[in-house]
Amino acid sequence: MKRRRTVTILILGLCFTGGCRRGTAAPAPAPATQVAASQPATQPADAPPATMIINGQAFIFPAPKLVAIVKDGALRVTLFSNDPAEAVREGYTGNSFYFRFNMDGEKPDDLSGQQYLFRNSYAEQDETASGLFIAGGRQTLRPMDATISFDPAGGQLTVVHITGSFKLIDDQTPDNQTTIVKVQAMLEIPVAQPAH
Repeated sequence: MKRRRTVTILILGLCFTGGCRRGTAAPAPAPATQVAASQPATQPADAPPATMIINGQAFIFPAPKLVAIVKDGALRVTLFSNDPAEAVREGYTGNSFYFRFNMDGEKPDDLSGQQYLFRNSYAEQDETASGLFIAGGRQTLRPMDATISFDPAGGQLTVVHITGSFKLIDDQTPDNQTTIVKVQAMLEIPVAQPAH
């Protein structure tokens, strides 16, 4: 409870100093969330964490995972962080991400070279579950004008790029004000090996 109160006070301090004006680029949700930018203690040693740059500041997330299946004539893609078990517990302060969308293709390999565009106006309601969740979900970044692209196939890794503008939502700020932040990331995801 004390930590949540401290986070709220720090966020309010940022907003009152001009960091939460509607429609302007503000600092990343930093000092209040720097503690959340560390690697979770339960991160497997063979699964490197993901790094995303939010308004110039590096934030650490659990290792990325990618699931692509063909269903009902669409290539359904889910890109998410491999969160530790404690992520569902009260008081968790780690970061996570989740994106789900459909693309053209008849098999998972068809992702290579493609990109998906998120295009939402500032005033639109957040109807997507996609986004970044900072400090245990205390702050949410929803894609507003963002692109997820997949490098052409090759090697043992799928390389995914995330770039663009996200809407920062924080219920702790006065009048639920939001601001726009820039996100940039390059995620390297091991290619699943076929079962023998």
